[in-house]
Amino acid sequence: MVDSDELAYKTIPELGALLRSRALSPMELLDATLARIKRRNPSLGAFVYLNEEYAYGQAKEAEQRLLAAERVEMQRIIAQERAELQAKRETMQKMLGERLAEIERAAAEDRATLEEDIRQNRPDIIVIDRVAFDWEAWARADPGLAEQLAAYRTAVSLERYVILQRR
Repeated sequence: MVDSDELAYKTIPELGALLRSRALSPMELLDATLARIKRRNPSLGAFVYLNEEYAYGQAKEAEQRLLAAERVEMQRIIAQERAELQAKRETMQKMLGERLAEIERAAAEDRATLEEDIRQNRPDIIVIDRVAFDWEAWARADPGLAEQLAAYRTAVSLERYVILQRR
């Protein structure tokens, strides 16, 4: 139980802070206050009539208002967090889109360079290292490069390497 003497000397703002932080409920505050009144009133005679039923009804309503305010605050926090996450998601999608565009540009440049290199130098063999990715599929995805590679056939296919030989 809460110390009623300690609460009696707290200011309204202090009690409000305790109630809002849920360190103290309205019902606990009322119980402590009524206990102090019952203990001290016989010698003080400060209260002629005490309507406990009404006071408990008011405390119950205050508790419900605090819970409702807490729910509203939680909903506000959730909405704010959701908006922040959506903004971060959009930023990440934009960054990923930009990065993908950079990679696609680099791949297109690499294909164009390779196509030009094969066209100009006409190598007898091309050695392909398949460890990182499917190079053949990547190369054949470009029509110009696929046209250049059509002049080659697979001479040797090993686990990691493929050797293309000019026909």
